[in-house]
Amino acid sequence: MDPEKPSEHVQVRGHVSERRDVRADADIDHLAQKYLGEERYPFRQPGEERVTIVIEPERITGAGGGRRRRAGRGGVRRGGR
Repeated sequence: MDPEKPSEHVQVRGHVSERRDVRADADIDHLAQKYLGEERYPFRQPGEERVTIVIEPERITGAGGGRRRRAGRGGVRRGGR
């Protein structure tokens, strides 16, 4: 999807393959580095509990720019973040 086209979207449907409590803070810090340029996630609140849910994709669809697209399992990336 093109981040310059806000009308585009993607939908991922699947089942939960993993639930992580232990590494959840490291996961959000990784995303903060990637998307915010911050070493640590800057919006933590006292007492919050974070969890990471990993989804095993079963169906991916997307739309935008007046056309619908559908990706099959071949377009699904597994593992990692």
